[in-house]
Amino acid sequence: MKTYKLLVLALVVLLMVSIFPTTAIATNSDFDVEYEFNPEIVPFKGGNVQMVLQVENKGTTNITWVDVVVNTAAPYSERWTGTIVPGAIRTISFWIPFAEDDLNIQKILQVSMNNNITANPDGVKMFTFELEGKINIFAHTFSVTPVKTSYEHTDTIEITHNFTNSITTHAATNARTQLFIRVNGDVEMVTSVLSHGMVFPGMEISRVMTFDLSEFSAGDFHITSNIKFDMMGESYSLSANSVEFTINEPEFDFTAVLSAEPTEIAAGETVEFTVALSNNGDSAIDTFEIRNAEGGLIAATESMPAGGSGSVPTSASIHENTDVSYVVIAKIGEHNDSMETNTVHIVVVEPTEEPTATPTETPEPIATETLSPSPSDEVLPSATTIEKTSEKPIEVVREDVENEAKSGLSTTMLLLIMGILALIIASLIVLTVIMLKRNKEKSA
Repeated sequence: MKTYKLLVLALVVLLMVSIFPTTAIATNSDFDVEYEFNPEIVPFKGGNVQMVLQVENKGTTNITWVDVVVNTAAPYSERWTGTIVPGAIRTISFWIPFAEDDLNIQKILQVSMNNNITANPDGVKMFTFELEGKINIFAHTFSVTPVKTSYEHTDTIEITHNFTNSITTHAATNARTQLFIRVNGDVEMVTSVLSHGMVFPGMEISRVMTFDLSEFSAGDFHITSNIKFDMMGESYSLSANSVEFTINEPEFDFTAVLSAEPTEIAAGETVEFTVALSNNGDSAIDTFEIRNAEGGLIAATESMPAGGSGSVPTSASIHENTDVSYVVIAKIGEHNDSMETNTVHIVVVEPTEEPTATPTETPEPIATETLSPSPSDEVLPSATTIEKTSEKPIEVVREDVENEAKSGLSTTMLLLIMGILALIIASLIVLTVIMLKRNKEKSA
């Protein structure tokens, strides 16, 4: 039974030696090891890092191989074979891949060596180390001109972004930058990608851009800068929040006055309207829109500077009495303000009928009989022709019927009087002739 226990113990010892060979130390372990990593600081995604070993043989026999084991996420082990004679120092390099999970955390380096013909290591040294993975690979700074805590909507600013490669041992390749502009959390502009090529350790690159703030909404203005590059076999895309300020709401101050010519028309005639505009504010107005009460666009203007003025002519055919007013909308960038003009009253005048003249018939003259001389020797004057009027009613076409009737009566009376006077004159002529004849006979 005792012999059995000894055999089991021997088997356990042999098994442990075979499983953990790096912990076995031979009687001759006279060697020293120094190590260093190049670089000691790497980008946060890691990469292949060179480890340099200085192995010194302090023993009496040659070192024929050196094993290196590192407990990285993907375990690393490698053997160097060669000869290090007693008293000599040999520099040995290993390229060890470090992943992102291997950085900024304590790791174990195991170095073992062999100085005889057996397969097992004859000496082991253990080290702990921590490799730094740098997050801020590029240092980022920026400046804004002019310097303000808030900006007006009409301001123009210049922003300079500077990026410096803070990794001292490796260059960034295929570097390129892009800016994202957000206002009140919403992306309002994405700039083009600018290529910078290779950025060496400690090298600074810059990107300068000018922004017209009238192109953006009012509110919290925010720029996120992004730089993309390759380093140590890995691709990176890093963003930094930088510029932050406030864009004030634009203030509108304008007037709009409506006039019309003419204001009294016949139905269907055209009226010429004019909207007089004045920009009394401190900001240029991008455009004025003239709209009717239903919202239909009538006209639009070009930009008007601060303190500027102008007029917008329009026209329309009017068919009935109406009140006309317009809505004027002023726009600055994405902002707008509106006002209603004064009201112009248009009067449509009803047409009046022209009086129609009624033709009157001219009375026809009626000839009377001519008196023949008597059988006596007396010579009688011939009778004069008397016109006899045929009286007919005159058609009344206007309001004053009574006056028209009186006028017709006056004409008839005038004709009658003229007839009587003609008879009297004829009678006087006849009497005169008779008396002259008698006087002549008496004289004879």
